[in-house]
Amino acid sequence: MSARRKDLSRVESGSSTRSKIEPIFTQVDDLDLYDALLRVTILNYRTEPRYKNPTVVKKAAAVTIPTEPVKLPANFFTLLEKALKAIAMKLYAMKIDDHTRRSLLRFYTDTQLFNEGERKKLERRFVTQPPEDLIVMFIKAANTATKELEASGTIADPKNLVVKHTDTFIKILIQIVQSTGPNGDAVVRKLREYGQKSTARAPDAVEYKFVAPTFNTEDMRALPTLCTVFGLSKDKVHMDVILLKNYVTETAYITDLNQVLTKARKDVGVYSPQDFRSTAAYVDWNDAEMKVLQQEIERFTPHPKQKRQQVALLKAGENYYVLPRSPRDFLYSLIVKLLSKSEGSDAASSNSDEILSPTDMTYICEVARCWRVDASMRACLIHCAANATLLNPASPLDFDAIHTVLHSVRIAFGTTELSLEDELAWFERQPNPVTEAMAANLTQNYGQVMEVVKRDIKMLLESDVLDDYVAAWGKIRYDVFFDSRAVQKWTRRIAKKVEKVTIELYKTFIDEILAEPNLQITHVFSFFLQIVEYIDTTERRFAKPFFDVDVAAITKESMTAWLGEHAQTTLGHVCKNAEISIDDALKTCFVLEDLRAIHGAVSRADFGFNIEAFFLPYAERKVAAEVGLFRECVENAVRQDNLTAEEVPYSPSIKTIFEMIARLKKNVTLLQWKNRYHVAKLNTQLLKGITDGITYYSDKMFEMIVEDLEEGAPLLTDSVKRKSGINNWFAEVTSVVNGMNTVAIEGVAPYSFRHRTCVAVVNLATALHRLEDLERDFNIERISRTVEENDPRARTNFTSHLFTLRIVRATGLAPKANTTPNPYVTLADTNARRRICRTKTASRTVYPEWNEEFEIILPADGEVVVSATVWDESSRGSDDIFGRNTFTLQPSRFDNDGIPREMILQLDSQGTLVIEAAMESQRLDAIFCVGKTRRALSRNIDRAIKLIVEKFHAPIASTFSRATLKTVCGANGTTGADDAAKNRALQGLFAYLGENLAVLNDSLTRELLHKTMLVMWLVILAQADALLLPPLHSKYLLASANALSWSSVSSAVANVAATNGIAGYGRPLSALEMETILFWLEDCKESFHQDGHGPLIKDLKTEKYQMLLLATALHDQSTQELRREVEELAPSFAKLLREKNFVQTGKEPSRVFSIARSRTIMAHGTMKARKKAIAEAELAKSDPTSQNAAKEDIILRILISKNDKEFVSKRLDQRERLAQSINTERLARAAMGKVGQVMQ
Repeated sequence: MSARRKDLSRVESGSSTRSKIEPIFTQVDDLDLYDALLRVTILNYRTEPRYKNPTVVKKAAAVTIPTEPVKLPANFFTLLEKALKAIAMKLYAMKIDDHTRRSLLRFYTDTQLFNEGERKKLERRFVTQPPEDLIVMFIKAANTATKELEASGTIADPKNLVVKHTDTFIKILIQIVQSTGPNGDAVVRKLREYGQKSTARAPDAVEYKFVAPTFNTEDMRALPTLCTVFGLSKDKVHMDVILLKNYVTETAYITDLNQVLTKARKDVGVYSPQDFRSTAAYVDWNDAEMKVLQQEIERFTPHPKQKRQQVALLKAGENYYVLPRSPRDFLYSLIVKLLSKSEGSDAASSNSDEILSPTDMTYICEVARCWRVDASMRACLIHCAANATLLNPASPLDFDAIHTVLHSVRIAFGTTELSLEDELAWFERQPNPVTEAMAANLTQNYGQVMEVVKRDIKMLLESDVLDDYVAAWGKIRYDVFFDSRAVQKWTRRIAKKVEKVTIELYKTFIDEILAEPNLQITHVFSFFLQIVEYIDTTERRFAKPFFDVDVAAITKESMTAWLGEHAQTTLGHVCKNAEISIDDALKTCFVLEDLRAIHGAVSRADFGFNIEAFFLPYAERKVAAEVGLFRECVENAVRQDNLTAEEVPYSPSIKTIFEMIARLKKNVTLLQWKNRYHVAKLNTQLLKGITDGITYYSDKMFEMIVEDLEEGAPLLTDSVKRKSGINNWFAEVTSVVNGMNTVAIEGVAPYSFRHRTCVAVVNLATALHRLEDLERDFNIERISRTVEENDPRARTNFTSHLFTLRIVRATGLAPKANTTPNPYVTLADTNARRRICRTKTASRTVYPEWNEEFEIILPADGEVVVSATVWDESSRGSDDIFGRNTFTLQPSRFDNDGIPREMILQLDSQGTLVIEAAMESQRLDAIFCVGKTRRALSRNIDRAIKLIVEKFHAPIASTFSRATLKTVCGANGTTGADDAAKNRALQGLFAYLGENLAVLNDSLTRELLHKTMLVMWLVILAQADALLLPPLHSKYLLASANALSWSSVSSAVANVAATNGIAGYGRPLSALEMETILFWLEDCKESFHQDGHGPLIKDLKTEKYQMLLLATALHDQSTQELRREVEELAPSFAKLLREKNFVQTGKEPSRVFSIARSRTIMAHGTMKARKKAIAEAELAKSDPTSQNAAKEDIILRILISKNDKEFVSKRLDQRERLAQSINTERLARAAMGKVGQVMQ
């Protein structure tokens, strides 16, 4: 077998695809068919069992075989079991045919030698019994096996076969005994003697008698069928039988079979290797065919005792005695005749499951077997014949008939019970002639079904009567033999028919709508909706392809394509009749967008109607209306908000506003515009309205906070529930303070914050957090990018200019005699003659620092002259003026980067005013809108926290004061005190903080709470700084490196009293007093941190904190050492001044630039920008230049305390001249830059 497979592997296997040429089976002449069938009838009659099997007559009684008691070897049955197992696996050395092997295996099974227990029983049994009994057991098993073969018709003489098998069995026994050694010679002799005697008596024991065929018409059961099919009389058929009976014999048929077998061995038989998809499939078929041929030859071989038949000479022109010249055509012709005979008969109609009666089917199988037509080709021929008769294309299609035909063919193939996987595997083994013929049969049936479908397509699309059509179509379409290439042609035809029906329906719809005498938008909307509903209905009904046609897709494409062509005209008629409302227009727009989306999903062609161009004005009006409603919603939410929080820390107004935003976005999101630029513009317009509303809300919340804090607040009541179970700073401090003999801080009135104040702050923080969700939902970066890509001028198309003015400080103010001034600043628009803003009043100081920001918005082409006035607030009468000056805010003179530039205004009468101005040009941009609102929220949160912390200034200043130091260290600062005494000095402050911060703990979020504590910590550090060392004062106040506070600034040294101390500061502190202040700072720091429940240690250890710790270490150094260190640090201060004025030479941004940029609108615009700005600002905080400059300030202040006036004054003069020089350089560079822009 393996050699044949190797040889055949060189032969090109059949094509895996079916041939385009349909196989044709030709009907043969009736006379030829009659002659061929008559020969089959004669042959089958000759080989009927009654003539084939003889009658056996016994001649004498059975001979008793004498036995001599001998014993089998000890391991005999073990060896016998191994031999039988080798025979079962075809590994035994002796050549054994299949029939003998069958008898031996039957013996093996009956004796159960494979079972060790049964084998032991046999060994014990044959200790006393002779070995002949084992032969008797085998004969019994052989008789059973041969009877099975006789029943199947495979053998004719079972008796002789048993004798033959017994002889083989005895030979096997002898071989086994001989293999055990010479001790078994006696057993061998007995076995041989038994074998010789048994075979010697067999021929003489019986006599065989055979019955000869009579060839009478009544005796030949197949003759009635022939007579019926061909319409002949029995006498005519009988005469023909007599003429052929000696020509058609078993021996003659064996001659035919041997010819077929020879061809099969040469691979030129019924099928060749090219007729199969693989070599393996052909080899399997050919091996099976040769095996069947061998069996057939054996079946037709006459009994050895029969008289030998003479084979007649072949007739002229014939190659076979029994086989016709073309077995397939002859069998096809027979089936056609049988179907034609049974068509319309009662017998056929009574059995609706099969097209052939059982008798006819039996007859066809017998003929096919005789003519060597395999089962697959036989089933294929049945289908071909049915197509030519029952399913004739010239006749109307009968669905019942096609179901019956297909079912009968499947039964003929024998695949009705196969799974899909098994059926596909079976199909791959079928010969190409079968698959090609079946493909042709099914293609014909498919065309017949599809012709009917095409005819009835309109009815099928409108009704649910599909079962018969789909069932017939499905059986053909999904048959394993079906050639899908036939589908394409019919799919195109049905698709065209479906399209035609759909277009006719559309015309009906459009004619109805255009027939309206007064066409309104509601009519058009209903028409569009009707189209959508029809498409939806069609899609539901035809969710799966309809006869391989996507009816839903064709309906979508046809309907939407025609609608796209007519939409412009239809809507144009509506506009002429009446104005379309926004809601009606957008409802219609939504439906059209759905239709366009449907069209785009099934067609590459353009929709034909530009929805955006027509409906954009309505969409813009819709967005504007929604924005107006949103603004009203925000205003109502603010008015109705009582600033109470229950389950969440924020008040209901936040929930109301952002629910409105979600609804607003949903309403506008429904506008699924195809034009991305329009979508971006609409979303930008929407974002502008939303962010303006949130900014308005932010300002109102801040106004409420300011109002609450200015009015003061009652002591804490029980109306606010305290948070329980919080092991934090407040609980710890409160418990400590309650255990002390607390003393109120002198001159500081008790204060308790309102719950609503804290809720307002939480509202701002919540709005800021929700704004991030809004940013993600809208994808503002994509919106902004889309607008700029489609409109390059959008980046420079400014709607206005936003100026941020920070009023920093004033210097050189001369108060009236014997008074301490209370300065504040106002800014006024000189053109409009109105006040722009007013700072808070700085109490009792000639060196005021405000650091307050205000915003001014100018038109795109506008400018304003601002008057800045420094006032002295008086409790009696009108306020006095220190001086004033003006400056111009002209957009062309400022960079559009949001980075502040310092302006030093010389007041007309006395002193200077330092103002920082930054400009950011406003444009209708999504990022800018969000960034502006985020910055507004962030600023208002910072301002609110700063106002809250201001309530703690007085107790902090009272605690970190010389009076408190005096109670601990004595009047001269030389009295030592233990830690308990130092702690007692903080009792009043801790009591005040514990009582007031309890409300903050109950109402603020943890994040806001920590932020508030950090700002409070900065106030403590500033007060400790002012207490620890004298300040730096001069005509001009030079900024320190601390970006959060301007308190540590450099200036000229004030007049120093040589004996009593420093003016405005007093006596320099002793080392003991400085140590006490640092002890207080450390105690406050640990209390704020409270083992991680408060702010992080790294956030508490600010640059100011580090400088204060450094001050104590530097204080112990000599004056000369400190002077040298100042000289080493001088370059760092110069570098810091340049960075502050943005005079840079390097590519990397400076510390000041990074911190300033982090506060711009665009830095707040996106999450990416915010992360970058925060990272740069954090990195800038560790800048050694800033730290060195701060360190120089500390050293200069220590030198003041050491009374080194001359050195400090000289150094401050140098710094002042350097500052003026750098400022002049900055202005010159800015002017040159503007000139360059104008020239370009």
